[in-house]
Amino acid sequence: MKIGNPPMPYFLDIDTGSNLTWLECKHPQLGCQHCTQHPKHPHYSPQLINLKVECNNKYCDALRKDLAGGNPICQHKKPHQCHYNIQYVDGTSDGVVSFDMISLGENGKSIAFGCGYSQQPQKETSPVDGVLGLGMGTVGFVPQLMLHKMITKNIIGHCLGKDGGGYLSFGEQFHLGGITWAPMRKYELFYSPGQASLHLNGQQIYKHGVNAVFDSGSTYTYIPARIYNPFVLKVQDMIGSSHREVHDDDLPHCWKFKSIHEVQRLFKPLSLQFHNKIAMHIPAMNYLIHTRSNNWCLAILNGTQIPDGDRRILIGDATMRDMLVIYDNQHGRLGWVHQPQCTRPHPASRL
Repeated sequence: MKIGNPPMPYFLDIDTGSNLTWLECKHPQLGCQHCTQHPKHPHYSPQLINLKVECNNKYCDALRKDLAGGNPICQHKKPHQCHYNIQYVDGTSDGVVSFDMISLGENGKSIAFGCGYSQQPQKETSPVDGVLGLGMGTVGFVPQLMLHKMITKNIIGHCLGKDGGGYLSFGEQFHLGGITWAPMRKYELFYSPGQASLHLNGQQIYKHGVNAVFDSGSTYTYIPARIYNPFVLKVQDMIGSSHREVHDDDLPHCWKFKSIHEVQRLFKPLSLQFHNKIAMHIPAMNYLIHTRSNNWCLAILNGTQIPDGDRRILIGDATMRDMLVIYDNQHGRLGWVHQPQCTRPHPASRL
């Protein structure tokens, strides 16, 4: 995405689990205190006038409401700008709200987003320069596009390909067969189809449902420990004693197999069962990761590793690979359909 005047290119992480779009930023007064040491692009360097967003600004007020606990940090920081602190699964970001031009195609509009001058943990390298906040909050990227009449429908769609390709769309209606639709339930500011139970090869893992949320900003899927522990045991039983777990630096539960055909034969499909007999079917390749060490590892992790991870099922990128996921805020529904190689639907009707 191109941001600034003149516009400069930046890579952003597509994140439906958070609301504020932000870039790692060299603040004109505070500098870049804890930023990626070797970024993909030079850090965003706004003019001081871009940061003249005070605490009583409507975007700052909306951001405080979007963030858990009201985020009172704004009132006590200097310089007197709209400061924020955001917690993610893997760390935090501190920054101030900025206004600058964001270009989509030939159109450019002034959008509110974050100048992130301090990230924890600090990284040496990163594939992205910041986050594209697509959550349900009022300071999200798509509500601002609608305010500027750049789109007319609050609909988000993404397809994340296993081989690194894929697409992202705003304001489009998808004319595809086989889409599973579920009513959108509000769970904090996450997109949620409601409570879900996890089933492996048709057998329910845990008898009670747990709230499930979609979070494309998370690489892996996380489930509460009370579901995760029996799930791992059932996987181990399913594989059998002839395949012992191997150590892998990337993930906790891993095995080595002779071929992908053996993997597909041994690992049975998963499903998340929602109300009204709505289900998300998860083939083995969507809950396994083939690592750098040539091992096959579970891409579903123990929720105790993340904040509030024992209260919800967090559906991350690994589970959503080669799947078009639609966040239809216009009609209050979520949709998904498997799309091998994430080939973009054609024709698609832009609304």
